[in-house]
Amino acid sequence: MTDLDKIGLKGQVKYLKFESQLTEESEELTRTQNEGEGIRIDNEFFFNRNGMISEQRQYSLSELSQIFVFEYDKSNRLISKDYFNSSNELVMKSKFENALNSKGKITRQLEFRAIKNSLTDSSKVAYQKMPHETMEFSYNQNGELTKMTYIQSVFGPDFPKSIIEYKNGLMDKQLSVDLNGNVIGSSDIICLELDKIGNCIKLKTTDNSTTEEYTNAKIRYYE
Repeated sequence: MTDLDKIGLKGQVKYLKFESQLTEESEELTRTQNEGEGIRIDNEFFFNRNGMISEQRQYSLSELSQIFVFEYDKSNRLISKDYFNSSNELVMKSKFENALNSKGKITRQLEFRAIKNSLTDSSKVAYQKMPHETMEFSYNQNGELTKMTYIQSVFGPDFPKSIIEYKNGLMDKQLSVDLNGNVIGSSDIICLELDKIGNCIKLKTTDNSTTEEYTNAKIRYYE
């Protein structure tokens, strides 16, 4: 499984940028909105040729807030993540442990954050014993990703889980689930436009509120 699979993309993707904007439910985007008014940048992703994210740039109100740099082993499994602030200063490091099923697919991924006062010596970085975050992955009989569960382990078992459900390889629903398995929040993800490769480049996210979120995906491919 690659990061492209998690996002629901195919082909040799080199770069991805998400830009989103909110509008009231049942109101279509106006011409000026379609031309860029009110759009904010959310995330930029840079992929290696193995389909894994090498760098992610996270934005807040279109201002760069964080940079993440990822490292993988020879089997394409995530082993480390470096966190940088907007000034490109290292502020955190993480290491990862991966659990696999009998087919070699990742079923669980644990992130362990560094103990902050150990960051000053890169050769002696110490990590927390309890995971900060946990990711769980479910597949169908054909080995296709059907569900990804995000657990913020650091907040304990009572903290809600975030779940993304997939349909035909695309993100279909976002759920928030409490400790007892009750759904306390739900959003539908609807693809509005595909590019020539078959990747979604415009989607709409709707929930129980009166607003809808439109997201444009700008994709560049390796030649």
